[in-house]
Formats: sequence, structure tokens, C-alpha cells
Amino acid sequence: MTRFLVMFILAGILVTTSSARDFGPSSVNQSFQQQSASRFTQPEGEILSVTVIPDGRAIVAATSGLFISNADRMGPWEEGPGFEITVLEHDGETLWAGGGHQLAKRDQSGWDNFNLAEEIQIDDIRFFGDKIGIGTNQGFCFLDKETLDGIIIGDQPIRAFTVLGDWIYLGTDDHLLRATTKGGSLEELTISDEKYSWSPTQVTALASDGSHLWMGCKEGAAVFDGTQWKIFTGEE
Repeated sequence: MTRFLVMFILAGILVTTSSARDFGPSSVNQSFQQQSASRFTQPEGEILSVTVIPDGRAIVAATSGLFISNADRMGPWEEGPGFEITVLEHDGETLWAGGGHQLAKRDQSGWDNFNLAEEIQIDDIRFFGDKIGIGTNQGFCFLDKETLDGIIIGDQPIRAFTVLGDWIYLGTDDHLLRATTKGGSLEELTISDEKYSWSPTQVTALASDGSHLWMGCKEGAAVFDGTQWKIFTGEE
């Protein structure tokens, strides 16, 4: 078992709030009706992230700004949180955005911004109940969605992550790792079934349905049912 650094953080270092705007569909649809048809354009530049909000519309982050779909059209939405967004996710109530070391959330009161340490690069955002998981180039953040208090686990780039029960599973270029949801030391996992034994590398995909953990890595794919692994190599 290999142990890695675990660091506690204060997530809400800096908070700024933009002017309040209604996030409901009626106000957005009304603003679309006030625009000429020429305003409905495809996002210019590179598409950096896309997410879908509960009413079925898509929000697109591009190098040229934020865009939102409306029926079969797409047009400019609003000013973003003040940084280039590379990750967009919606938790059913709140829109979350990440870019560089900056994290922001937008609800009916507008945008709130939070700065992590400058050396951190946010790569992915996912939600687990009242927690938000953030994969970065320097470990994994597991934070309370309301207070943004929490922990950073590990100190290396995180390629994939998920939560199963009381365990956080992390994929890196070199290992499959796990730690408890309360923090503590990271454990490097070796997996095996009746035919194979792996120390997984290049773990780029992790998913959980609440009872099983699925993993994709350089060596193949595997599923864990809470007690034992089944490994798939393509050789069967």
C-alpha cells in the first residue's frame, strides 16, 4: 500500500458576486425574442465545455463566451464569471463552472467566484449528493456544495474519479487509488479475479451505479461488486 499526501484546504478564499439575474426559462426565452434572428449564431472559436440544464437547454462554453440553446437555435447567453470556462456542470439547481484555478457557481442570485491555490488546474467537476468532486492536476477536491469546505486528496493529476459507498476512487496515469470520503491516506489498489491480476495504469474512466464500480484502464476494463472484481481483457 502506497500512501500519498492529504491536505486540508480553505476553499472560499475569495468570493465575488455578479448582478442578480433570473435563471428561469421564461426570462431567457423573452431575451431571445427581443434579439434579431441574426443574433442566433453558432459559438465562435473552440468549444470548451457543454452541459444541459433541467429544462433541456444546453449551455455551451466557448473561447468566444457563453451560449445557450433555445428550440433549434443557439445564441449568446450572458457574461460569465470573469474567467475562461473549461468545465461546465449542472447539479439540478446550480450551474458550476471551472477554469484554471477558479471555480464559480451560478443560481438565481448570480455568479459567486472562488479561488483555489494558483498552481491548481481544474479538469473535471462531478456531484455526489451534497458533495462536489473536482479533479485537478494536483489531486482531488472533495467539498461541501454549500460551504465549499473540504479536503484535497493526493498530489498528482487525476484522470477519473467516482464515489462508491464510503470510498472515493481515483484514476491516475500510474495507479487506481482509493481513500475514504473523510480523507485519510490513499491506498494503491491491485485487482484480481480467477484469471488475472493487475496493478492498473492509465486509469481514465471510473463510474459507479451505487452498487458496482466500473473501471477502464490501459490493461482493459473491470467491474467491482463490493466484494470481488471481474476483469475483461478482450481475450475471452
